[in-house]
This record gives sequence, structure tokens and C-alpha cells, in this order.
Amino acid sequence: MPITKCPKCKEDNIVVSFNHNIRQYTLECYNCNKVYVLPNNTLVLCPDCNSKDFVHENHESYCFDCGLVMSSTIAYVAGFKVDYPWGMRL
Repeated sequence: MPITKCPKCKEDNIVVSFNHNIRQYTLECYNCNKVYVLPNNTLVLCPDCNSKDFVHENHESYCFDCGLVMSSTIAYVAGFKVDYPWGMRL
């Protein structure tokens, strides 16, 4: 079952992202104001196609099946601000 709530406060104001530095998924809860490192066996799904196959390269994460870019270091494309499901990578 995919993670949809914080493991501590059980609220859904969270962001799941791939941390390229430690090569693991992290969960950031905005209610607890904490970041949790998720276990390697955590089920993370694409919000568009529900795939669990992701590619993590060059500080960019995207879905292997549908190509949705989940996070990146690029903030603007052709003058438009990009809103990534997993947020910006700095």
C-alpha cells in the first residue's frame, strides 16, 4: 500500500521524494516539520499511471512508464514555472 500519510501524526500534508544524495526515498511532513527516510521496500507510485518504475538520474526523477517528471533542478521551461509532484531539487 502506498504511503499517503505521515507515520507519526497521520496527517496527509506530506511530500514523498527521491533523495539523490543518499539514493533513497524520503517523506517530508509539513505538520510535524520532519523528514523521514523511507525503507527500501516502501511502495511509491506515479500519480498519473500508478507505476512503481522510476528512473533517477542527473538530479531528475521520472516515471519509466509514462515519462512524468517527478522532480528536477530546472524551475522554468520556456518561461513557465514547472510544478513537480515531488517538488524542486536544489
